[in-house]
Amino acid sequence: QIEKGDDAAVGSVSLTDKSLTLRNMLSAVRTRKLGGFNEKTDENFGELVRVFDNAGKIDAQIDTAYAKLLAGELKESLSEPENAYYEDKKAEMIREFNAADIEKLIDENAEITFSNIAAQTDISKGRRNLLGLVSEMSSEEKRKVNNLSYKFIDEFDGDRFAAENEKAVTDALSKKVTKIIENEKMTYDKLNGILAIKKTITLSVKREESKTYDIPFIYDEDKLADLSITIRKGKAEADKGKVFIVLTTNDDKVTSEFRIVNERITGYFRAESRENLENLKAHEDILKKTLSEMNMEIGEISYHLSFGTSQITNSDDIYNDNIKTSDIYRTAKTVTTHVLKVLGIREQEMRAENENK
Repeated sequence: QIEKGDDAAVGSVSLTDKSLTLRNMLSAVRTRKLGGFNEKTDENFGELVRVFDNAGKIDAQIDTAYAKLLAGELKESLSEPENAYYEDKKAEMIREFNAADIEKLIDENAEITFSNIAAQTDISKGRRNLLGLVSEMSSEEKRKVNNLSYKFIDEFDGDRFAAENEKAVTDALSKKVTKIIENEKMTYDKLNGILAIKKTITLSVKREESKTYDIPFIYDEDKLADLSITIRKGKAEADKGKVFIVLTTNDDKVTSEFRIVNERITGYFRAESRENLENLKAHEDILKKTLSEMNMEIGEISYHLSFGTSQITNSDDIYNDNIKTSDIYRTAKTVTTHVLKVLGIREQEMRAENENK
């Protein structure tokens, strides 16, 4: 498909300033075939559904082949490879592997190892392994982590404090991991699990240029909500003034993207739960009122169930070099706070504080 288009796919990828990978070129070919869209609207329900039923299979084949190749290269680099360990890890990689996770590690200049790949895969799924750590925490330890997490949100006004506050959360989690290792009689399986948790904690602290932050929230005593915020200030035109938010809870995954274009804010929400999606839509006026305090025009905010993909695709967008960093961070802070409150996560934390008082 790529060869038939000559250099069209390469050119399309280059214009978006993305890395020149097979996945990105394949995506460019598909987008060109549909005139810029790879989604259609189901008029019966009004949500987005995938058009390319076979496209996922192609991607899966590429991922599996790449995983096998990478696994083989990693085996060659092991000083004392043991067949049972290697075969187990290879099977795990082929089952769980996604090329996007590898690209993320490459972008962050992280070492490509079995443990890092597994950690990045868990991060992309909302760090579910942190639940094991939460179950080992006392009420006071949970409260401390939550206080630091909400401090991160409340002070999310720029790069410096965001990085410092994320590190404070990470340090608190890492100290708990160390405490467990030091005070418990450890079996191999438990130690392996704890070390895997520690790897996701340390790997989630992103490099300075990444501007991605991962923060956990503990609610209902033992439930976990893992938040990922990415700020795009703009190496490429298409990335200027963009905020990408993913909140993964025990029973839902809410994704949101907002953009600032010519002093106009637009965005979308995507959720697996219809109930959460309807709640977000019902509280839209509150979100718009808070965003309007930034003295910008508020454009369309759309809502989608997550069985399709959704992105803002307005070919007439003209990105402005004069977008203020503070406006991007304020947008991220406003949207994130809104989601936490609508889903009941922040409200529970506030009620707990009032009860303690």
